[in-house]
Formats: sequence, C-alpha cells, structure tokens
Amino acid sequence: MASIGGSEFDCIVVCDTETERQELVKELRRFEGYRIREERRDWVNMAYTGPTLDGDVLPQEYMNLHDCLVERGFVQKYSYWGSRRFEKSRDGNA
Repeated sequence: MASIGGSEFDCIVVCDTETERQELVKELRRFEGYRIREERRDWVNMAYTGPTLDGDVLPQEYMNLHDCLVERGFVQKYSYWGSRRFEKSRDGNA
C-alpha cells in the first residue's frame, strides 16, 4: 500500500501574452491545493502544497492542472525537484 507524504513545489507557466495570462489565472484559481504566488505580464508562478504518494507519484491535483495546461497548448518543458515549468510549444507539437 502506498504511503502518503507531503510535497511542495512551484509551477511556473509562461504565456505568450498578458491577456492569455489573465485568462489562464482565472481558470487556475479553481484548482485546489494551489495558490498564486506571483504573476507578471506574461507568466504566473503558482505554489502547490499537498500530498504525494511514496514521494514520487504526483497527486491528482497536479495532474488536473497538467491536463488543463496541455489542453491549452502548453508543454512541460522541465521538471526538477521542487519546480515545474510550462510554456507554449514552439515547434508546433503540444
């Protein structure tokens, strides 16, 4: 059985325009477990605090956010302990 641990990481989303960022922030506010830490003209930095399973499995709250961003044409450019970054695909492959 999987054990439940705690996790906290940042999620930076880089948008193409300020308008896109504003629209995205409205939608992102509905995701549980996240708070908007900082937003600027074309990016937003969110913080997630919540459970992970066995320290490696991402929580459903993260996967919901991930799926929302992918549907909007974002790709996860990199991931490392403590941070995720999403931006629009520049090669046409979302």
